[in-house]
Amino acid sequence: MRKKLFAAILCGVITFILVQWWGNFIGTKNVNSCIATQKAFEKLPENTVEVMIYGSSHAWNSIDPIEMYKHRGVGAYNYASSWQHINTTELFVYDSLQTQSPKVILIECVRTEPLIDVELEGEIYYTREIKGVPEKKDYLESCFQKDWKKYVSYYFPIYIFHENWSDVSNWNFNSKEAVETMYSQMGYYPLKGVTEIEIWDPEIIHQIPVVEEGQRVLDNIVERCKENNIELILFTAPYNYGNNYNKALTEYAADRGCTYIDLFEKVNEIGIDVKTDFADEGHLNDVGAKKISRYLAEYLSENFELTDMREIEGNVWSEVIEQE
Repeated sequence: MRKKLFAAILCGVITFILVQWWGNFIGTKNVNSCIATQKAFEKLPENTVEVMIYGSSHAWNSIDPIEMYKHRGVGAYNYASSWQHINTTELFVYDSLQTQSPKVILIECVRTEPLIDVELEGEIYYTREIKGVPEKKDYLESCFQKDWKKYVSYYFPIYIFHENWSDVSNWNFNSKEAVETMYSQMGYYPLKGVTEIEIWDPEIIHQIPVVEEGQRVLDNIVERCKENNIELILFTAPYNYGNNYNKALTEYAADRGCTYIDLFEKVNEIGIDVKTDFADEGHLNDVGAKKISRYLAEYLSENFELTDMREIEGNVWSEVIEQE
């Protein structure tokens, strides 16, 4: 009887592990690099990063920590990812504060509407990698509204990602390589290609308020930063047409005692060329990203008491550069 019980339990455990493995295997096709960014972050020695960067792909593809280090010795990590609405950003902030004690946090704010009552999509799926954050329970309740089928899909991705079964290729085996790549880039995800864009006169851009729920999430982040003596900078990276949130974020930052930088307004100062520095209508390419990175490195070095990591022997950024 005991042998049968043991065999049944063992079979159940093995089945559970296989289901999880296969679900992850076929399910990460569209979020592999996002998860690799998280796993690369986990490799960092504790309390080494002084500047953390969060936000959607507008941040992920726009700020190169290695360029910031080379230019002014800024020790940064880009913890942005695709999509990343503000409540997902909040979760990433709390996750990183478990192991790092940054002096400055930069949050890109193009997606200030939090996820509420949504389907299981890539953004929610890659939060599976975030563990040990008490606020994650509330995050999932907000996203799923207690729909048990969504929870099943979240914890057993084989259920939701079955459409990938016939599309498994060598790509799915490269997760280790992806983590090493993202670590070598300190989380930054560069884009190639060139697309000419247009940036409109800000006077004709329709302004949109930050929704009440988005303000609540931002307030949580502001409060956590104050508790940890962290300087908070909100910013918007340039993309096609213009910034709908300039007025709202300017007012919000002034009311809450943090900083807002609208990089649309800095395009000429930075030297961004709308004909050559964008990969597509929404994102800078690597050339444009390096210009943004140098500008922000200058700004941070001049306005905050940051360590010049170039003077610290054996720092993680120098080790990454040496391995190039």
